[in-house]
Amino acid sequence: MDKTYWALLTGSELGQKLQDKIETYYKHINQSGLLYTWKKIYTELNTVVTDGANIKNRGKNGEYKKIKINNLRSFKTNLSSLVTEVRPKFTVQATNTDFQSQMQTKLARGLLDYYLSEKRLEIILKDVISNGLDYGRGWISLEWSPTIGNIISVNDDGRPIYDGDLKFNAHNELDIIRPIYKQADGEPWVIIRKKVNKYDLMASFPEFADDIAGMSYDYNDFERNIYINHSISQAEEDDETVALYEFRHKKCESLPEGRLVLFLDADTILVDTPLPYDNLAVFSFDTAPLSDITFGYSPLFDLLPIFDAYNKLTSTILSNQANLGHSNVGIPQGSNYDYKQLAEGFNVIEYNAQSGQIIPINLLQTPGEIFNFVNSLEQMATKISGINPVRRGDPGSLGANSSGSAYALFVAQSISFNINLSHSYNMLLEQVGTCLVSILKSFATVPRIANIAGVNNAYYVKEFSGDDLKLVQRVKVAIGNPISDTLSGKLSIAQDLMQKGALTPQEYIQVLNTGNLETVLDLEESTDILIQQENEGMLNGVPAIALVTDNHLLHKQGHLTLLNNAETRQNPALVQLILDHIAEHDNLMMQLSQAQGNLAMFNQMSMQQSPPPANQGGGQPQIPVDGQRPPSMADTQPANQPKIAGTNQRIEPPFPVTGTESGNIK
Repeated sequence: MDKTYWALLTGSELGQKLQDKIETYYKHINQSGLLYTWKKIYTELNTVVTDGANIKNRGKNGEYKKIKINNLRSFKTNLSSLVTEVRPKFTVQATNTDFQSQMQTKLARGLLDYYLSEKRLEIILKDVISNGLDYGRGWISLEWSPTIGNIISVNDDGRPIYDGDLKFNAHNELDIIRPIYKQADGEPWVIIRKKVNKYDLMASFPEFADDIAGMSYDYNDFERNIYINHSISQAEEDDETVALYEFRHKKCESLPEGRLVLFLDADTILVDTPLPYDNLAVFSFDTAPLSDITFGYSPLFDLLPIFDAYNKLTSTILSNQANLGHSNVGIPQGSNYDYKQLAEGFNVIEYNAQSGQIIPINLLQTPGEIFNFVNSLEQMATKISGINPVRRGDPGSLGANSSGSAYALFVAQSISFNINLSHSYNMLLEQVGTCLVSILKSFATVPRIANIAGVNNAYYVKEFSGDDLKLVQRVKVAIGNPISDTLSGKLSIAQDLMQKGALTPQEYIQVLNTGNLETVLDLEESTDILIQQENEGMLNGVPAIALVTDNHLLHKQGHLTLLNNAETRQNPALVQLILDHIAEHDNLMMQLSQAQGNLAMFNQMSMQQSPPPANQGGGQPQIPVDGQRPPSMADTQPANQPKIAGTNQRIEPPFPVTGTESGNIK
């Protein structure tokens, strides 16, 4: 027995071993029937591409009609929307809780949102989900490409040097070659098949240009392609594409540095280097993993035979209706009847009654059992998939008197039934997000600029490098309440906050106009970060500065946590520094309270001294009640004054000095 691990081989020996692994994988999926199932799924989902959009005539004389009703795609669309209808919310964990770590986690969250939207990662992830539903597992690979991004310099030969960036690729089951049988720690290695432009490849590897020029990808290879276009011969196919294979082996005891090999065939190895990533950087969306083997089981596999039978029965009904839908009349021989009289209608027809009666022949009747079975097949598909008619846009199936709560319950049941799909998607997002940050930490050595979500979710330009993310440890995903992502839901939340005094009317109007609830809640997060930053500074002997606009009670509570530590109390200088800063907040609170008391006193004096308002508009003058003046405007509290930061207290308007005009000294 050979004790040398095959992944340690080099040169043509390694190339031949990798080629054998590829052949073994494709042979298995072909002989096991998996490839046939995948091709059948593709054919049924894309019936217009594979079979055309017209009704087909079959049979010797075209007497049979073949129709395909694409129910399978409808169910797939609903399953996909169940997974993706709520946009993911990333939370980032750091190695510790200090201020610098928190700022790096905020940058990481912004970068994740930036790559999701601006770099189209979200589109790639939807392709991964689509492949997972089609074939049981959908795949995504991440890589650092040094040939994309912004130009930062030029080589001696005049070729540009880029700062590099991340690339994402979605793959189906035919693109990810791997061990067929499962191992405890997941796939130890994968071979990624990519279809690339041969001329770009020759430009990247000019020393292999002659070998690459003679290669082309075989799109008609039945065992290695889902879709085969038999109408195009190999000679007519596009010869600009070649299959590039990338072997990735994870870091382990037998291969501590891992391995990354780019090759075209057993004899053409382009790159052989240690794995530059922390892991394989290849992740999957699994619908339902199978035991022992590395493949998955999609819900569409169970729906495929149901809708195959559905289309056969509907084709039978259509054939019967289309061929026998015209009226037929039985006429006995010798009746002396002219058939033209029937065609004209409303005629008196004379015929020889002794020869027999003229009778209609009804050939149109289709057995009711066929229609009943068609309906039962659709109901069966609903039970198997958990996608009920309400979810598919048929609320009438619940009855005319059903309530909105009943509709919501049916939709919630679909989500609950397919919760494993959501869990698998969340796990995929966490893996991709953590790997994305890890690759940026390792490769983003040159400062780069990205438009990331900043304060109030506005996009701003941020320069960063890998060092700005070194304290970020991992990424987690939180799926929020779908209601909070709708405008009506945000308005409802804003109304509740305004009733509790947490929002001002102006802030509520801002939510109403922009639909952005996070804008008015950003103060809470920034206040917490400031308090922690001040705490960290005081621990290092740096005094903190209090402002009149601070939430003094919240700041005091945050700073007092420093004194709940025996080690801190043994440092008299640190204790005094903290107490002095807390005293600043106490003094500012006292000054603010005194100013508000002076304002209230001034308002009362103004009420007693100001003359009654002039009678305008010809109305009756105001008459004092019980000898008292009617209340003046000075007694009213402006309802829309902004709040003191982080509190429910309103900032009182500055009071004018007595004897001045509009608060200004003459």
